[in-house]
Amino acid sequence: TITEKLEPETLTELITDYLTEMTNIAIDHGGTVDKYIGDAIMIFFGDPTTKGVKDDAVTCVRMAMKMKERLRSIRRKWRSFGIAEGLDIRVGIHTGPVIAGYSGGSFDIWGDTVNIAARMESSGEAGKVHISEMTRAFMDDSEKIVDRGMTDLKNKDSILTYFIDG
Repeated sequence: TITEKLEPETLTELITDYLTEMTNIAIDHGGTVDKYIGDAIMIFFGDPTTKGVKDDAVTCVRMAMKMKERLRSIRRKWRSFGIAEGLDIRVGIHTGPVIAGYSGGSFDIWGDTVNIAARMESSGEAGKVHISEMTRAFMDDSEKIVDRGMTDLKNKDSILTYFIDG
């Protein structure tokens, strides 16, 4: 609905601003941007120079929470264009191994972990960070974790999932 309300130049400026803000947060937290898919960003953690799976899972969740926080300030800017109400964030996080490499001249990641993370995002709720049981295993009690129960994932079995409350 946002695209229906704005001129293409304005929409491009706002989306670029949004993606830049979110990308900077990802980079600040040690994430690697794999690709942009419309207004979505595929980010992964765990390249060989990082600390390890436990730290990566926790850092990824903290990055997502920072993105939610930053969205509040972005909404204020977008209100001047009359569109802040339709702007929200939905995050899906899953932890596991991936296949990484170059294909067709560009770097990419593949595998079941990537597919589950994408389905975690699409089956999540607006304004919430949705994590899998695999990611939950690395979280401590400092985060407010809410059991969502079994969640059906497209073309996958149901899995136990959680929301980070905050």
